[in-house]
Amino acid sequence: QTVVCPSKLAAGEVHTCFVTGSQASTLTLLTSADFPAVVASGVASSSSPGLFTLLVPSDAALGSYFVEAAFPGTNLKKKASVEVTGPIALMLLESDKMMYKPGQTARFRALAVRPADVKPLPERLIEFAVTSPNGFKLLQVEASTDNFGVARLEFPIASEPLMGTHKARAMVVGASGDAAVHEISFSVEE
Repeated sequence: QTVVCPSKLAAGEVHTCFVTGSQASTLTLLTSADFPAVVASGVASSSSPGLFTLLVPSDAALGSYFVEAAFPGTNLKKKASVEVTGPIALMLLESDKMMYKPGQTARFRALAVRPADVKPLPERLIEFAVTSPNGFKLLQVEASTDNFGVARLEFPIASEPLMGTHKARAMVVGASGDAAVHEISFSVEE
């Protein structure tokens, strides 16, 4: 018997695990401490023996865990090591224009969604950053997404700014994956 799970489980997401060999009666996510505690219990599929769905709690601490399968009528237990990561997110950042003049306000909108089903991520913290053409951080702020997964930023451009290509970045705070960050460029010209 073997427990087959993704090596990384995202907090707040449902994952599928499979137990090979004889049919397991339970599947649990356990802390990897000296005295393991149950963090979540899997739900067995009624149509596919050995298949379990496991919802990792959104407030689960990031780090190392075990997924353990128990088999009926025996004391046999099989474990697989896993890592709980931040929730997976997909970030899209857009601006109202590509070019601005000194004294104007650049407006940005960030959309955060779950990649699996492209549903919005409401009430998530987004970190916005704006950098100058020579790499100096001009602004770094956090904003929360609304019910539609959207967060907004207004960036007032100075009356005598550094001209050229600036960068704006939005990141879902605490999320994992490269897609949780999106960066775009915009120009400031006379």
